[in-house]
Amino acid sequence: MMAGQGIEHRLAQGTVLGAEGYVFELERRGYIKAGPYVPEVVLDFPDAVRELHREFLRAGADVMVALTYYAHREKLRHIGRENDLEAMNRHAVRLAREVAHEGGALVAGNVCNTWAYDPADPATSATVRAQYTEQLGWAVEEGIDFVISETNDYLGEALIALEVAQDLGLPAMVTLASAQPDSTRDGCDYVEACRILADHGAAIVGLNCDRGPSTMLPLLERIRGAVDCAV
Repeated sequence: MMAGQGIEHRLAQGTVLGAEGYVFELERRGYIKAGPYVPEVVLDFPDAVRELHREFLRAGADVMVALTYYAHREKLRHIGRENDLEAMNRHAVRLAREVAHEGGALVAGNVCNTWAYDPADPATSATVRAQYTEQLGWAVEEGIDFVISETNDYLGEALIALEVAQDLGLPAMVTLASAQPDSTRDGCDYVEACRILADHGAAIVGLNCDRGPSTMLPLLERIRGAVDCAV
C-alpha cells in the first residue's frame, strides 16, 4: 500500500469494515471438511478462495484477510499436512493481495489460538512464539499491511502474538474469544485484558466468536469506555 494509507490512517478517517468467516463459508460451498477447519483449501482450491475474497471486496470490505486461521504447525500436524505449512501461509497472502489490489483494500496477516499455550508451563510460550514468528515472517515477506490475532482464549497468548507483530514492525488487531462468562482462560476480565493489550500497543482490540450481539455488545460497550484505541 502507499505510505500513510495503512490501517491506522484509515481508522483515523472512520470505520474500517472487514469480513471473516472464510472457513465456514468455504465449508458450506463444499471445499473444506468439517472438523479440523484447517485452510488446506488455499492450496487445493485456490480459485475458490480468490472468488470469496472478491465477493467480500465487492460487498464492501476494506480488508482482505489471508486465510491462515489454523494454518500453524500444531494444527497442520494433526491432519498430516505439516509439510505444506510454508506454502499454505505464503499462498494465502498472495491470494489476498491479488484481490485487495483490485479495490484498494488492505491485506491482513492472520494468526489465532494455537491450543499449545499453557500459562502454567513457560516452555509453551516459546512454542507459541515460534509458531507465530514463522507464520507472520512469511506473511511479511509476501506483503501485508497489518496483523490480525484472533480468537485468543488466553491473554498471555494474545500478548505473545502482539509482541511478534511489533517485532516485525506491524500494527496489530488483537481480539479475544469470549467463551467464558467474564474472563479469559488465564483469569483476566475481558475489559481489563483489552485495556492491557491497548496499553501494550495494539492498534485495535476487541472480541470475536462465541457470542451473539445481545451478549457481546454490552461487553464491547465497556471495552470502548476503557481504551483509547479502535475497537
